[in-house]
Amino acid sequence: RKLFIKDMEDKISIIKRLNSQSKNLKNIHIEWHEKRESEIVKSLQISIKRILYFLREKKDRKILPLVYQALFYIKEFKEEDHKEIEQRILQSQIIHHQVALTFWGGIFLFLALSIAFIMLVQKNLILPILELKKMAGAIKEKNFTYSFQYQNQDEIGELKKSLEEMAGELKEFYQSLERKVQAQAQLLVRSEKLASLGTLVAGIAHEINNPLATISICAESLLKRGKEDKPFDKDREEYLSLILEETLRCKKITGDLLEFARYNEVQFEEVNLLALLEKALVFFEWMEKNEPKKVHLHSFLPKKIGPIQGEPNQLLQVFINLLKNAYDALEEGGNIYIKVQELSKTIQVKIWDDGAGIEKENLPRIWDPFFTTKKVGHGTGLGLPITHTLLEGHGAQIEIESEGKGKGTMVKIVFPKEHKDKEG
Repeated sequence: RKLFIKDMEDKISIIKRLNSQSKNLKNIHIEWHEKRESEIVKSLQISIKRILYFLREKKDRKILPLVYQALFYIKEFKEEDHKEIEQRILQSQIIHHQVALTFWGGIFLFLALSIAFIMLVQKNLILPILELKKMAGAIKEKNFTYSFQYQNQDEIGELKKSLEEMAGELKEFYQSLERKVQAQAQLLVRSEKLASLGTLVAGIAHEINNPLATISICAESLLKRGKEDKPFDKDREEYLSLILEETLRCKKITGDLLEFARYNEVQFEEVNLLALLEKALVFFEWMEKNEPKKVHLHSFLPKKIGPIQGEPNQLLQVFINLLKNAYDALEEGGNIYIKVQELSKTIQVKIWDDGAGIEKENLPRIWDPFFTTKKVGHGTGLGLPITHTLLEGHGAQIEIESEGKGKGTMVKIVFPKEHKDKEG
């Protein structure tokens, strides 16, 4: 019994100690604490049962105070412990809320700072860099006046200032270069004009010299026979015919030169190219009768096309010149083709043949005055230069293609649909 009482006192002492220590142990896990409490209570219940047993058997009233004391401490222990648990739970919830608030507050603050930082970087770094890129692109396109607002005295500001200085220097350089180029171009144009004039004069001298030589020989022969009192009735008609023929040849040369020089002394009007081509084909029929060849004409003409602005007589001369060149290229007969095609902004006229063709080394020279590949007496070499000049005055483009000798020639003319009236 003494041992039992001693054991009870030890257990009660443990409960007291646990009760006092529980107030200071704030970080003890709740699950462990409840387990420990359950074990102590269970042990006390067993002890109480034993006390009751002794009471029934031995009738010892001294044990009763111990029982009451044990029950009191058990009750006090549980109440204090429950309060401690509730307090810890409350503290845990408060800490949880504080941690949650701190966490989400930190995230919100981080996002706000990130957005502010991005906006700051965009304003002070990205946008100025993009503007610098635009400025560099503008300088590349020779726009030296492009700039943007940036007042900060940092690296970007220094770079902007450097680009502006470089743009100013480049502007002065390009202006100086353009002046030099214009001066050189004027000298080159003058040189080319002089060279062209020299070529033209040489061509005129060559073309006129031949008929003048014939005229001179015939005239001298007639004069000589007249001085010698020799009869010249037999040769007079032949000599006079030669003189007239060569005189007309000189007249044609001078006429072509005048046409070549005064191409712009005209007034434009509305012109139907199909009607002009029909007139040119009448001239083609006349050529066939005057100089018969086995030449077949193939025309691919639409029923209707829109009008263009031009001078009808000049354009008719262009088509006649091109048809005559094609006809002359078919010495042994062949085919000539004409095709007209209307596009959205232009009208294309193609004239090609399967005749003699043009050697590739001669293609760059076909626009030179008096250059010709025809036999002597069959052309002055002014047909294509006049054609080119007339078409240039109409804002049209002309191209001539040939794969070589014996492979035919194609002429392509592109007329603009809209062309301002032109007055000389």
